[in-house]
Amino acid sequence: MKKKLLAVALLSALSAPAFAEDAGFYVGLDYIQLALNPAAATQPSGGYRIDGGYNFNKNWGVEIGYFGSGNGSDAAGKSITPNSTYLAGVGTYPVNDMFDIFAKVGAAMNQLTGDSTTGCTVCGVQTGVMAGVGADYNVNKNVGVRLQYESLGNMDGTAAGSTQTTGSDVALGVLFRF
Repeated sequence: MKKKLLAVALLSALSAPAFAEDAGFYVGLDYIQLALNPAAATQPSGGYRIDGGYNFNKNWGVEIGYFGSGNGSDAAGKSITPNSTYLAGVGTYPVNDMFDIFAKVGAAMNQLTGDSTTGCTVCGVQTGVMAGVGADYNVNKNVGVRLQYESLGNMDGTAAGSTQTTGSDVALGVLFRF
């Protein structure tokens, strides 16, 4: 029994460098186009997202991110600016050395803000489930290009029984791995 345990421990120690090669931190910078539903009178202009994460191995990781979008306006003509902060688990499937596909699920804190002339400096804050899918093109082992779609869930704190504003985005960005 001791020999079997020793053999398992030795094989585990020898395989650890293989897992360590796929593990590590990353930072992403994306251009996003946010869509609000029901459609705002004027959809927000494009924005940016910065995210970072850690891959435990080639298939599993965790990611945190923040995005800010340009101004839009609601149906009443009030100026609104959406932003979101999220934390998500990420599952990745490496198709080959150059392409990965991924999915992520987590929680997002979404906020719609307005300008002071509309009487709304914080129009609503909502925390909920976010989910996304995407693909990475790996230029090399340290740099990738990423295309993804995310559903951000509810964007405002509208009272129950009222129409809630939901958000989704399409993003194109660059990923730097360390």
